[in-house]
Amino acid sequence: MADAGVLRLYTFYYWVQEMKAMRDRFRSPTSPETFADRAFSNEMNRLITLTAKHYEATNFKEANKTGFFEYQVLLILFVLNIYCSCSWV
Repeated sequence: MADAGVLRLYTFYYWVQEMKAMRDRFRSPTSPETFADRAFSNEMNRLITLTAKHYEATNFKEANKTGFFEYQVLLILFVLNIYCSCSWV
């Protein structure tokens, strides 16, 4: 189980490096805010609040789930939406 978590973290690290290298292909920060931007921001804030509640309750497994794994899925969906100009999933 721990090996799968380490592998996922390692894979995520390289995905972030690839996204940083492709940064110039994304829309500019001064672009108008879209529905996807607002939805991502709202979901991001929800996960941050939920993760903080799990940490306060010393429920570290759930905090890790919401603070890393669910956040990672959300981030990938958002970036794919921007890069591919797909509709928000």
